[in-house]
Amino acid sequence: MAASAAWLSVTTVSAASLPDGLYGMNWAANTIATTHWPDGLSASQTYAQQYAAGQVVGNAVKAAGGLTVRMPIDSTLSTGNNWYLYAGAINGVGSTGCKVIITYWLPSGSTVSDVNAWYAIWDVVNASFGTNHPTVYFEPVNEPTYSTDAALANLYAGFLTRYHPPNWKCILAGNNVETICTGIGADTRLNNQYLGLHMYSWFASEPYSGGGASWQGYYNKCASCVGSYAWRTVITETGVQTDGRSPSVPFWQQWRFGMDPDQAAFSGTLAWARDNNVGVIAYSGVNYANLYHWFNSIFVEVNTQANDMFRWAWKKKNSPVVAGTYRAQNRGDSEYLDNLGSTTAGAPVAQYASSSSNNQKWNFIQEDSVWYRLQNVGVTSEYLDGFGYTANGSALNQYTSSGSLNQRWALEVTDSGYYRLINKQTGQCVDTGGLTGNGVGVQQWGPGSSYNQQWKIAP
Repeated sequence: MAASAAWLSVTTVSAASLPDGLYGMNWAANTIATTHWPDGLSASQTYAQQYAAGQVVGNAVKAAGGLTVRMPIDSTLSTGNNWYLYAGAINGVGSTGCKVIITYWLPSGSTVSDVNAWYAIWDVVNASFGTNHPTVYFEPVNEPTYSTDAALANLYAGFLTRYHPPNWKCILAGNNVETICTGIGADTRLNNQYLGLHMYSWFASEPYSGGGASWQGYYNKCASCVGSYAWRTVITETGVQTDGRSPSVPFWQQWRFGMDPDQAAFSGTLAWARDNNVGVIAYSGVNYANLYHWFNSIFVEVNTQANDMFRWAWKKKNSPVVAGTYRAQNRGDSEYLDNLGSTTAGAPVAQYASSSSNNQKWNFIQEDSVWYRLQNVGVTSEYLDGFGYTANGSALNQYTSSGSLNQRWALEVTDSGYYRLINKQTGQCVDTGGLTGNGVGVQQWGPGSSYNQQWKIAP
């Protein structure tokens, strides 16, 4: 049956604004080989009840900062009265101004085993939400794994030929559990449609999935998965377990080299998405029985730290320290990072009691979403530089401006307004070494819990 509800009139997304608005959350039960009614929906409800449930979810996603709800489809949900009801939920989401991604969940395996049955599902969906519904997007299959990219591309080419969707109507999942998008992106038959990427710490094809994981490894993994097609990519699933963890780990702005694998995948994926203007869908936002959920059943956020990372990737939340001029005060001894007025490249950087001197003022120049360079205000030719030292207790120096990674620093949130300054080249942190006194040289140490490497960044 065709869905009957008014959608907002929205211009189809253009390549110039990709992927505008395609960020939000999944609303799905995420089970295999069963009916995929999203949480809160059932076959015993009325159209009006499902429409109202869709409105509740759409409004909750918008209030949380998102603009898209991704919903499943299968043979049960697309049949008879179930489809009539389910279209009500889709329309209810749309009535709030949210976009909807409808995605086909494979009942088993990783390929579409019965293409005719698959087409029968999409025939129904397309009849209700095809060309005349520009805010409803089709993801033909979730997490496919085909023996070759060409085989998957042929499936998509047949889909596009059958339905003739407008440009940018479809999100074509990458191969290998939706982790490799380059082959699909390179097929010219599939031009002018989005690519879908999934990124988790546990996928076998991904590196760094053991102890001491690196967020930079996942950042680079995202880049390698999409190649030159970041501009048309949407991350339709990523996420981490945000409750029930033992011990619990922080998720907001974590940038160490050695990290919990979920932290690493999460931080690296979202930083890459932010830097490349890639939309991100949270798995699984509205799913109350799943430890990866965003809300509980009354739409209270379960883990604001993790959710804030999504909002940061969506550019709804700023980095904790925006570019500007600051002083860095150590938490352990309350002294300040100071270059002592030295104009010599390679001179050590020290700590000193609070003063009005420009030697204690640093221009935090943001290179991208994570990395800063710290330029001294008193001696503007000099920048904080780790010199590539990897040994604990090594000196911290200044040097003239260069393209070296030794001059890039990440600000990792600890707590109560304090940050670690972590070097991009080595992963070492700016640390007093526990030494006190005016003019004592500042050191570098591996990340730890000591207050000696925690700094308050303030004007």
